[in-house]
Amino acid sequence: PASDLSADFDPQPLAAASLGQVHRAKTKDGVEMAIKIQRDNLKEMYDLDLAQFDKIAVTLDKFKIGVEGASGVWVDMFEDAKVILYREIDYRAEAENTQRWYDNFKDLKWTTSPKVINEFTTSKVLALTFVKGTKISDLKALEAQNFDRTLLAKNLAQAYLLAFCKYGFFNTDPHPGNLAVDDGYPGGRLIFYDFGQACELSDKQADGILQVIQSIVDFEAEACVKAMKNLGCLKEGSDFKKVEAVVQNNFETGKVKSKRSKRKRALTEEEKNQKTPKQTEVMKYFQLPPALAFVARAITQMEGVGVMLDEDYEFIDFVADKVPELQVERGAGISYIAGQLFKNWIRS
Repeated sequence: PASDLSADFDPQPLAAASLGQVHRAKTKDGVEMAIKIQRDNLKEMYDLDLAQFDKIAVTLDKFKIGVEGASGVWVDMFEDAKVILYREIDYRAEAENTQRWYDNFKDLKWTTSPKVINEFTTSKVLALTFVKGTKISDLKALEAQNFDRTLLAKNLAQAYLLAFCKYGFFNTDPHPGNLAVDDGYPGGRLIFYDFGQACELSDKQADGILQVIQSIVDFEAEACVKAMKNLGCLKEGSDFKKVEAVVQNNFETGKVKSKRSKRKRALTEEEKNQKTPKQTEVMKYFQLPPALAFVARAITQMEGVGVMLDEDYEFIDFVADKVPELQVERGAGISYIAGQLFKNWIRS
């Protein structure tokens, strides 16, 4: 019984979702909690539904159905998705994710998240410290409390830069329902909730994402292709020169750009007249590793929240100032720092 666990348990749900519902409670020591209780028979429902998706994934791969770069990998991608989905209904796994995120960000004053209360947590019950905040989608309430929406958008982007490139661990689902704000930091402290869906990146993938961001800022096609290769986004036997030419053209024509991008110099006449391969000619070289599909999903979700907060939101623009710090942490030396200073001078 709930009364055995806490001195005060509210039977009326504070929030409800497809997998469970959240109740407010208090420990006998007076600590406020949010208790997440799972609905019945979810495992059985998952077993039935996901078995059908197994068959669909096999069929898609067999007949090479899909967009360029995503065909032939549906089984692998779905296997990764199943791991995340099954972990989502094991609240011990969510507790591990929640505590891991908290530990990663606990020293940053501009963000917070709930902590796990282990003695009350099981595979179907998740006990967390209660962290109250204003919904990030309630723009009127944010403005009424003088929260800085641009700062919140920037901190959201920087939190995910750190999650991707420093910690290699991120919540795949940063939609407005999983984000809130309180007054624990000037301009507003960002609160992250719900770590049922989380994904881990290898160190090579974390570094690759950082180098792709750096290459877009620096307008360096060669570095971008090298980073994509290290990420596993380019198949063996790819024509890297062709890919580089297309990336360079995308940079120069503005198809791929950021407000922070630094043009090194004007194109020469020879470069202007050089024939660039068509986009369709190089798409066959691309593939999407499953973990990066979740990165793309998180960035897309974040984009929606960011633009809602600040219409000028752009992920790379909002994280660019933090990139050199992470590069140095990853071992970049004096030549990198000197190069960045030179590029900033040229740009200015």
